[in-house]
Amino acid sequence: MCGCINRACLAPGSACMSARVPSKPALGSWLTGCSGGTPPLGYNVDTDKKYVVNEAEARAVRIIFDMYAANHGYGDIIAALNKEGYKTKTGRPFGKNSLHEILKNKKYAGIMYLTFQPAKDRLAGAIITNPRDRKM
Repeated sequence: MCGCINRACLAPGSACMSARVPSKPALGSWLTGCSGGTPPLGYNVDTDKKYVVNEAEARAVRIIFDMYAANHGYGDIIAALNKEGYKTKTGRPFGKNSLHEILKNKKYAGIMYLTFQPAKDRLAGAIITNPRDRKM
């Protein structure tokens, strides 16, 4: 073959190329932590678009994870949070859905994603959560 298809696919701005390479804004926001939208409970976004801890909200997050680790159910955790006057990021009382979203959010474990799935290193078979961890 003459490679005409390959040249067209590798042309700058082509759909093939953009599907394989993350955009600079996406990569930059991944490395700094904030990709837009509402930050998770316990965090705010500073002027450099990096997450900074919001201590008032972080206390609620610590209560959630401590009680969950101590085998308390959603009802007990929600009752404790609402009794103390804690609110969600949107200013509402805690409910089962808001609690579930916090407990399943991988950002609290320090895992950030470029997409909804972590990158997989095809050579080692390891999950890559930070591109700097990839071994060449």
